[in-house]
Amino acid sequence: MQNWELVDQVSGVGNSSNTNEYSYSFTPDMNGNVYIQLSQTDYDGTHEILKVMNVHVSNSKISLYPMPVREGQQWHIRGINSNDKVQVYNSAMVPVENKDNLIRGFYYVVINDNTVKKLIVK
Repeated sequence: MQNWELVDQVSGVGNSSNTNEYSYSFTPDMNGNVYIQLSQTDYDGTHEILKVMNVHVSNSKISLYPMPVREGQQWHIRGINSNDKVQVYNSAMVPVENKDNLIRGFYYVVINDNTVKKLIVK
């Protein structure tokens, strides 16, 4: 049996025929793999585990600069190693092939498939 630490609870809206979206964010105070369990408890006490996720946490200070970057300007990532995998996606989450010649817009820079930074090109 696994022991879980309660991080927080988010109150539901009660009975509804509409789809309701909930969100919550937190920053673990450790590095490495963190398991997150999402569960739901109904008013009658019925408990259901909805999802268990394994997330790799790295509290290293990764940053993009300059920010914002001008269209066509070279940008850099501070806080990564030469062997780290970097992928850039446009705002529609389509991979960008030419990372060095970005046009105006919003981009997502994904490092090692687990750290996401937003890049703004003006």
